[in-house]
Amino acid sequence: MGIAFIMVVSAGGLQVHNEVENSKLETKSLEVVAQIEEIFDEYLADENVERVDRVEIDNTTYIGVLTIPCLNNMSLGVIDRYTDENLKVSICRYSGGIGKSKMVIAGHNYKYSFGQLSKMKVGSIAYFKTLEGVTYQYRCTEILELSPKDVDKMQEGNWDMTLFTCTYDGRNRLTLRFELENEV
Repeated sequence: MGIAFIMVVSAGGLQVHNEVENSKLETKSLEVVAQIEEIFDEYLADENVERVDRVEIDNTTYIGVLTIPCLNNMSLGVIDRYTDENLKVSICRYSGGIGKSKMVIAGHNYKYSFGQLSKMKVGSIAYFKTLEGVTYQYRCTEILELSPKDVDKMQEGNWDMTLFTCTYDGRNRLTLRFELENEV
């Protein structure tokens, strides 16, 4: 009975921790996307404004915004470099280039981050907007689970963008493959 109590308390503590982290992530994401949108507005207002491919916000370097319409139009700033610390702030470029170059993006499975990826279906659309103002439209072509040890499989194959996060139980990686449809 004592072990059951400890397990229930631990699970409750983990749930509270995840809710706090999700709340921080949501607040930070909304602020970052708003700041990046200001940069896009400057581009539209003045074509002579120098365009950049990266921007630093609160000591974190961002390369663009990922928007997923079927997930309530969720928009997240994409951090240039994957680290455990950066994942606590937003989603991160895990590998690949920006835009067309087999980009792999990782995110925690928090509710406001990639926790909703399991709701996506083959055919779902995602947009990646670079800081230079170019928007790439992608269509999901494959959804699979990979072992955390299958790092090579995360990066191999014929696709243009991959999004991944831990499965709910943390044992595997929910992996969504996308093909580039349009450059807007």
